[in-house]
Amino acid sequence: MVDLREDIKEFLAFGDWVNSAYGFWQMGSITRGNYKARPEYPEWVGSGKPTGKEWKAAQERKAAQELEPYERAEKFPGPFYVDEWNKPPYDLGEGFEWVKTTSDPTTGQPVREQWVSQSIQVKEVEDYTNYISAGGTLSQAQWITYGKPEAPTEEEAEAPPFPTEAPPEGYVWQLDELGRWVPVYKGEPTIYEPPTGEAPRDPYGRTATWDADNAEWRYPPDWGTDPATQRAGYIDPYQQQQLAYQQQQQAFQQQQLAQQRQQAEAELGFQREQMAWQQAESQRQYGAQLGAQPKSWLEYAAYTGEQPSIQPWMLPLMPQQYAGMVAGEPIPEWVTQPQGEGQAFSMAGLPQLTTPGRQYQARMGPTAMQQYYGYRQARTGVTPEEEQWRLWSQSPPSGQYSGLSWNR
Repeated sequence: MVDLREDIKEFLAFGDWVNSAYGFWQMGSITRGNYKARPEYPEWVGSGKPTGKEWKAAQERKAAQELEPYERAEKFPGPFYVDEWNKPPYDLGEGFEWVKTTSDPTTGQPVREQWVSQSIQVKEVEDYTNYISAGGTLSQAQWITYGKPEAPTEEEAEAPPFPTEAPPEGYVWQLDELGRWVPVYKGEPTIYEPPTGEAPRDPYGRTATWDADNAEWRYPPDWGTDPATQRAGYIDPYQQQQLAYQQQQQAFQQQQLAQQRQQAEAELGFQREQMAWQQAESQRQYGAQLGAQPKSWLEYAAYTGEQPSIQPWMLPLMPQQYAGMVAGEPIPEWVTQPQGEGQAFSMAGLPQLTTPGRQYQARMGPTAMQQYYGYRQARTGVTPEEEQWRLWSQSPPSGQYSGLSWNR
C-alpha cells in the first residue's frame, strides 16, 4: 500500500526541484496525479531526488570550483550558515579547511552557526591545546605520532601528576620509561625564515603573518570574509533568492485562491439560477394544472392574483342583495391576494349561492357544474364529490328508479 504521507513529500520535493532547475511556470503544471509521468522525473530520480535547495547548492558548488580564488571570494562572499549550507559552496586551497563556529571570529560574541575557513595547522594547534587542557601529557610531536587523540591515553592516565614547577630553561617535562616526569633538553628553538615574496593577502586587504617558530603563516580569524557581510541587516544573495522564491510561492497561492473563489462563485450563481428556474417551472406547471380544471377556477385566480368575474350560470343563484349584477362583473367580496403553490387562502366571504334545482342543473352543462362545485369547495370546504352527492340526495324522485324487485 502506498504511504500517502511519503508520496506528498516526494511530490513537494520534486516540484521544488523542477522550480529550481526548469523555472516556476514549468512547476505550475505539475499535479500529484501526473508528476511521476513527467519527463523530468527520471532525471530527478537519477540525481538522488534532491530538493531545489540541494540542487542549487550542488550547481553553485560546481561552478565555484571552476573560478579563481579571488573570483570565488567575490561571487560567494559569505557568511555560509550551517542551517543553509550542508557544506560551503567551494573547497579551500591546500593547507586550509572549513570548520563550524558559533562565535564571531573578531569579537568572540555568539553568532548564528556558520562555516569559516581555517588553517589546518592552526586547527592542529587548537586541537593539541584542547588535548593538553583535558590532561594530556604527550609532546606535540608524540601527539601527532599517536594519531592526535582528543583525550589522554591509558598510559598517560596512569602517570603521576604533571609537575607544577617549570622545567629548567631549554628543557621540557617528559615521561621516561619508568613513568616518571623528567626534564629533557630540547635545545635552542629553531627560527624559520619566512618564504621569499610577499605575504598572503585576501581580497579585502588582510595580510597573513609568519610564525617563525612553527614555520607557517598565521591568518586572521576573519580571513576571506567580506566586511560588508558583517553589517547589521545584511542579506546574502542566497537568502535574497529564497525570499524572492517565497514571494513567488505566495503570489502563486493567492492566484490559486482567487481562481478557486471565482469558480465557487460561478458554481453558486449557476445553482441559484437552476433553483430559480426550477421554482418558476414548478409554479408554471402548478398554475397550468389549476387552469386546466374547471373546478379550480377560483383557486387559479387566487394563485395568479387575478380578479375572477361572475359567470353566467351564477346569476340565477346570486342572493337578493346582488340582484342587477351581470356576467363579467367582479365577484363581490373577493379579496385580491396572490398566493403561492402550497399556501392556504380563505374564500369564506364570497356570496352564498342558492342550491340549483335539477332542471337548472341539467341546463348548466358539465363545465358550469364543475365550476359550481369548485365555488362551493372554495367557500365552504365541501369537496366536489360530497357536493354532487348532496345535490343528488336532495332532488325529488324522477320515476326512473323503481326500487328493489324480486324475481322467482
